Amino acid sequence: MDFSLEGLQSVTPLPVPCFQPMQILKGSLAQIEQQLMAFHTSETEKPVWLDIEVTTQEYLSDLQRRIEALTAELPVDVLLLHRSRALRQNSLARLDNETLSELKVEEVFARRLALDSEMDDAQIAQLTTLFRSTLAEMEENE
Repeated sequence: MDFSLEGLQSVTPLPVPCFQPMQILKGSLAQIEQQLMAFHTSETEKPVWLDIEVTTQEYLSDLQRRIEALTAELPVDVLLLHRSRALRQNSLARLDNETLSELKVEEVFARRLALDSEMDDAQIAQLTTLFRSTLAEMEENE
């Protein structure tokens, strides 16, 4: 940029080299899968770094695993996988309208499990079975 007493005189654009290709993908799981199809024909020197934002309304406990399966053979590295902030806020707003006393013990447990995206369906089922048996034993002892 060139300045004078009158102010800005000229701006000289400078090229910015691309050392690492990066891209943001946003949408439902189906839309993201469609966007990933473009990488099947991609021929880049380096893998493309991806930031993936999922806007799906339903909760997917195996989201991480599904994205890994979709990207396994592609020239990409998923650096960030997250749910849409708007969806998280809607979910939290819905939960804020409830009090703990309005929920059953099983509902609290299920919601806590739903927050852990690292668990697969088999692990969740096993923990739920153990929780229910423990709860039944406690109720018998009362």
